[in-house]
Amino acid sequence: MESAMHATTCRCPLCGARLDATTVLAACDELIDHETGLLAGRCPFCQGLLEVRLGPDAIELGYRRPGGFEVVSTLACPGLVIDRDSEGLTLHLSGRTLHFTAD
Repeated sequence: MESAMHATTCRCPLCGARLDATTVLAACDELIDHETGLLAGRCPFCQGLLEVRLGPDAIELGYRRPGGFEVVSTLACPGLVIDRDSEGLTLHLSGRTLHFTAD
């Protein structure tokens, strides 16, 4: 993930609803890949599938493709702290803590 200025909101690629990083992360409910920080969830407006890749100070919305991850939008996520352990990921952002367990 490149280091650059990123938008603070984006549109859901499926329904066009405006999303911010906190909303996107709160909508995630599955840890797909522990090492790369890949999460899955559903848009809170249309319930369409979203895949989210975590990075330093930003998250990427997109979809897995053979050989990689296709980024649709990148959202600024300043202050995001990612704690990895053998059981999964714990995210800390804006006073919220979200835990995702590895299967």
